[in-house]
Amino acid sequence: MSEQQTPVEWLMETLRITTFAEDDVETNGADWWNAVVGADPEATVSHPGQGRHQIVGNAAGGQLLLLIQGQRVDWLLRPVPTVEDASVESLPTLGSAQHVAAEFRPLIDKWLALDDAPHWVRLTYGPILLSPVDNRADGYRLLDTLLPGLQIDAEGSSDLLYHINRKRPFETGGKRIEINRMSKWSVASWEATRLTISTTGIGQAPLGEGYACRLELDINTVPCEGTDYTSEQASAIMHELQEMAFEIVREGDIP
Repeated sequence: MSEQQTPVEWLMETLRITTFAEDDVETNGADWWNAVVGADPEATVSHPGQGRHQIVGNAAGGQLLLLIQGQRVDWLLRPVPTVEDASVESLPTLGSAQHVAAEFRPLIDKWLALDDAPHWVRLTYGPILLSPVDNRADGYRLLDTLLPGLQIDAEGSSDLLYHINRKRPFETGGKRIEINRMSKWSVASWEATRLTISTTGIGQAPLGEGYACRLELDINTVPCEGTDYTSEQASAIMHELQEMAFEIVREGDIP
């Protein structure tokens, strides 16, 4: 394994917060959205009979979705959809991972502190990150520095998917809980194209192929019977989940 010389530049593809309540969440999310975002959403879709609600709007530099179904609530931040031509150089991301996390965090803190937020029984911090590289071999060289438990032949490797969970304990408010630290590593590739329209029909013109190391994280509390979290505990745990996520981002796959 070669020694990593410089910090890795990670871009945020999407950032997801997921929470589970003990019982079905009794809200369509409109009050939550207004309290957290402070602006009207772009669209709201509700299916009360199914206990499913979705609210969409722009916030924190991207497109924010609030999804409620049964006991589960998701806040998902993703790039704003665009009709511009894709290019090898311009990945559809939210920008610097650290910056996006810092912009997103106050929204989640505000939400967890709301008086009408239920007590949560499980919390998840789930970012997906990309680090652009020039080619496939460079992607595997980068993974070689981030995955010390593996020996990767950069020139001859392909189709690697490394998925591992490294649990850690955490204590808050007198409660000792286990945290799943799940990470999934790979080298992603894509082909950028330009849509062409002519009198003879619609076609696609290739612009080239791009590569990036892809890191998918799911840092979550292990379910434990009889455990629920107050808003203060939930906020402290979510902060710790974020810290654990970015420790992996900085250091790679470590115990």
